[in-house]
Amino acid sequence: YNNRTSLVGRYQVVDEMYGTSQDTILGRIQYKETVDFRGMSRNHYQFSPYLLEGLLQVVTFYLDMRDPNEKRTVIPYEIGEMRFFDACENGQIINVEGRLRNRSDEGFSWDARAFDDKGRTLMFARNLMLRWF
Repeated sequence: YNNRTSLVGRYQVVDEMYGTSQDTILGRIQYKETVDFRGMSRNHYQFSPYLLEGLLQVVTFYLDMRDPNEKRTVIPYEIGEMRFFDACENGQIINVEGRLRNRSDEGFSWDARAFDDKGRTLMFARNLMLRWF
């Protein structure tokens, strides 16, 4: 995070990167409930908002792990489809993975999912597009 992003605190969602191959990346997050708005003691979301952030971050780290000399940055551009299946519990360990669909001069397109330790999908994003910034 310190070398390639300006994200700090709760915005550093990915705890560990397991590895990468030519077209796949896998990491882990520990879901943490936080107070997002002043004056609220606890948030109550139907679905876990930091799952999408975890998916975005894990596919962004693909560049750092595969080509550490790449100086360009990517930003989220478009999501073809996104589905939530279950909410997360505070402290729950979540696996996050991305599978590269396409790489071009404009950026990357991914299928990404978050799943629990039993392999149950909690959320997925299909055709998650990142463009060069």
